[in-house]
Amino acid sequence: MDTACLHCSNVPMAGSADSFEIPQITDDLIRHVVQTEGMMRSGLTYYQQGRVGNLEIDEDLCMVNAVVRGSGANRYWTSVLFPADPDDLIIDSECSCHVGYGC
Repeated sequence: MDTACLHCSNVPMAGSADSFEIPQITDDLIRHVVQTEGMMRSGLTYYQQGRVGNLEIDEDLCMVNAVVRGSGANRYWTSVLFPADPDDLIIDSECSCHVGYGC
């Protein structure tokens, strides 16, 4: 996968100079969040198939939320929480799937 993460380039970036800005979403950034390369590939496939929707950016909480249509009729909410300090590389994620985080 490309480090430039062209498949994420249309995700809206938040903010002005005085507000939180979501960092550029790259494959390297995603690797810090997900547990395995397989999960990363699945996420990309779901995105390419149009199965990621209801994208919300909450600048106050430094969070991005979305709903993912998994296998069958399963729908999962997922959240990625970015640190308020841009130098902090600790990014947290949650999901309502059976894994629960890092997926």
